[in-house]
Amino acid sequence: MALVLLPQTFATRQMLDDRFRSCGAEPNVIAEMNTIGPMMVLVSKTNTLASIVAANAMRITPDVIAVRIESPTLYRTSGMLWAPQARESAATRALSATGWFPITGVLEVQGTSRFDQPRLTCLSFMS
Repeated sequence: MALVLLPQTFATRQMLDDRFRSCGAEPNVIAEMNTIGPMMVLVSKTNTLASIVAANAMRITPDVIAVRIESPTLYRTSGMLWAPQARESAATRALSATGWFPITGVLEVQGTSRFDQPRLTCLSFMS
């Protein structure tokens, strides 16, 4: 079946590609899109394409039929990271207090990358 997936630069796509490789499957990816909404609309309008998305993406196009993947089960864990100077902001405290993020942490700048962007590393995790 022809697939529409996220680009290979996305962590979700890399996870899918790893799973495909682990079972010797080669997906037939005919389109890559960097947002889920338009990806689901394309699947809905063509009737010949499929995609692999989180269950909550199905609300975008209720006419698309969902098929649950049971093996291998794919999991993503969301997290919240912030720069040390942002730790005490009201917004950071309020968002981290919601409990939506099972993993939270503080980032530390470790110099700059070759593109003069700050290089961030996780200083610590809290759960």
